[in-house]
Amino acid sequence: MGEMRRRALSTAPAATAGFLLWITVFGFTLLGDMESSFGGGAPRAAFLDLDPSMVEPKWQARLFPEDADLNATVARTVPVEVHHRNSDFILFRTAAEPDRGDRLFDLSMDVVKGIVWCGSSCDP
Repeated sequence: MGEMRRRALSTAPAATAGFLLWITVFGFTLLGDMESSFGGGAPRAAFLDLDPSMVEPKWQARLFPEDADLNATVARTVPVEVHHRNSDFILFRTAAEPDRGDRLFDLSMDVVKGIVWCGSSCDP
């Protein structure tokens, strides 16, 4: 009986390592395709249709193209990367910003009038 117990204990590290490898591969595969609201890490590319009157003037120049009509009731943003969205707010970053440490914008969903999802990137 002692020999059987030693054999079981000697295979435990290999089984544990195999299980952890399986969980890691499965996790990355699954989380890569999940929407960020479910815990997935990849942001989604989109254009947002916003009410410009509800966006702070200091951020309008960064969120809207130069030719956008900011007096209209709805204006389309520059391409953005949406990191999280729920029924209350949306968390995003402008896609054209070269500095990845740049700020994330969070807006109430009352400001967002529409979302146009793109593939992996948006071409204006």
